[in-house]
Amino acid sequence: WEYYTPLVGIEDQGGLTKWGISQRAYPAEDIAKLTRQRAEMFYLMDYWRPIKGNALPPALAFVLFDTAVNLGVQSAAKVLQGALHITQDGIVGPDTVARAKQYYPRHELVARFLELRLRFYEALAAKYAHHAGSLYGWRMRVLRLAEEAGTWRALWRDDVRRGPDDRA
Repeated sequence: WEYYTPLVGIEDQGGLTKWGISQRAYPAEDIAKLTRQRAEMFYLMDYWRPIKGNALPPALAFVLFDTAVNLGVQSAAKVLQGALHITQDGIVGPDTVARAKQYYPRHELVARFLELRLRFYEALAAKYAHHAGSLYGWRMRVLRLAEEAGTWRALWRDDVRRGPDDRA
């Protein structure tokens, strides 16, 4: 996508956006003149490398990268660390990478990660009313990621698909 057009009635918190790069995230950047190559550089330097994308299993790297772009690297790292049941320091370091590589079955880790991402969005929408209108789109984004990552079935296991109020 070259430009993002917000849904009617939903305020885009990022402001002007091109190639997925927002004015809010890069206030010194002239977003209107942003080239695809420069956007790719931002993605590589500011998201892919900090999450150690090349060191992670591909499906996990894919969903973690998307989460980093959407929520920020630190929040994405904390979601991953929560899925791994390790200390949530917000840094994808050697321990996080090692634990992720050792986790089997891997599709279950990706599903657990996406479940926690959904919970993050739900908590955000519950806490801040101005985010409530975005919840549907966020859910659809996670479901599309699950499908692309090949974890659709794992994400929709009975114990995963229930909402937080349905868990014991």
